[in-house]
Amino acid sequence: MRYAAGVIGGVAPAEDLVQEAFLRLYRELRQGIEITNPKAWLFCVLRNEIGKLKRRQSREGPLAETGELVEPAPLPPTADPADELETLFGVLTLREQEVVLLRLASLKYREIAERLGISGSAVNTLLARAVAKLRRATQEGGWKLHEDLANHLRQTLQ
Repeated sequence: MRYAAGVIGGVAPAEDLVQEAFLRLYRELRQGIEITNPKAWLFCVLRNEIGKLKRRQSREGPLAETGELVEPAPLPPTADPADELETLFGVLTLREQEVVLLRLASLKYREIAERLGISGSAVNTLLARAVAKLRRATQEGGWKLHEDLANHLRQTLQ
């Protein structure tokens, strides 16, 4: 739930997506399909559902009334640290966002790899790309990150 809400920026749509992922798991298991790593399977399904929601959102436009995903407006550099982080994540791909969020949740590279069903070296590569993109975005956009946020990111993402 925490992962989905962090990626899409809202609890209500995240609850729907997580519920859909668990429902798909239940259906697969009822059909007798063996799922060897349910956590990784659920994360993959959830990631796919988030992607579908974002694609649908971009085609149809924001639907604030229905509680679906609405892209946040750009924030000024003096905004709250949590808002700064959310805005900066806009420069990352969905997979890079996942890796960074899981790393920020203090998961080890091996654990991230298991959850996402990728190799440890892929986690390392995605994390390095994400850090480079975030660094570029802060420099090019004239961002001055809140000091506590910058320190936390620097320590956690290493």
